[in-house]
Amino acid sequence: MELNEPHNTRSRAAPIMGVVFIAFLIIGLAMPVLPLHVHRGLGLSTFIVGLLVGSQFAASLISRLWAGRHADSLGAKHAIVTGLIVSALAGCCTFYRCASSASRRFP
Repeated sequence: MELNEPHNTRSRAAPIMGVVFIAFLIIGLAMPVLPLHVHRGLGLSTFIVGLLVGSQFAASLISRLWAGRHADSLGAKHAIVTGLIVSALAGCCTFYRCASSASRRFP
């Protein structure tokens, strides 16, 4: 019976690992493109590009500290649900901004 337990654990963890991998991949895909867009496309200085890239790491650090305390005090499930809600709201805001920008370009 003990031989089946590691396989069972891996098969249960595989979907979670896949979702986490895809989430980090999606987040990481924008990092090489965003500085080029800000510098070349928008014409902003390299200092602003540095602030943009640094702000992503600062936001990551701050949110991880907050999420750790949140998970310790209210539980992991509550922290995950809160994170999913915040991520969904951020996605909606991004979609709204892209849709409104596209409607101004293409009437």
